[in-house]
Amino acid sequence: MVKKKRLIIFASILSMLVLLACGLLDTARDVLDVAGEIRDLQENVEIGEVVDQPRGSQDNNKPREVSGKDIEDFPLYPGSVRTWYMHLTQDNRNSTQVVYAVPADVEEIFEFYEEELEKHGWKIEATVHMEETRFVEAKDDEGQRINLIIAEDGQYEGYNTMSVGVDF
Repeated sequence: MVKKKRLIIFASILSMLVLLACGLLDTARDVLDVAGEIRDLQENVEIGEVVDQPRGSQDNNKPREVSGKDIEDFPLYPGSVRTWYMHLTQDNRNSTQVVYAVPADVEEIFEFYEEELEKHGWKIEATVHMEETRFVEAKDDEGQRINLIIAEDGQYEGYNTMSVGVDF
């Protein structure tokens, strides 16, 4: 009888270990799948890095430029500094997001783009004003859309932020 109890206990523990191992095995497979997706994504993403500045020129109150490309046929407000850049290619689609520090107040930046976008072939389709933030959506003749978010930002003295996103 004692032997039978030990066998039942041993079989129960073994069964629990097998179930546990199977659960961990599934989890490990999920982790490997996610890791593969992340690796694929990393191969398709380009992120801007801070451009080297000469020694002693760093100023924490001035925006630091990052590598990357400005959006083609998109006018830049004079003095804008690219502070963030990301380009993603996935499933034959491209998406670019660029953030600029702009040396002007939100309304000045907004008025500049109201005039300049149309001069560069963009038709403004929608604008939204919310406190110290402006949203602009525009489209070119080929159907490409661009979204701007212009916002008050205290990160750099004398600058505000503009985020530009485009999918093509």
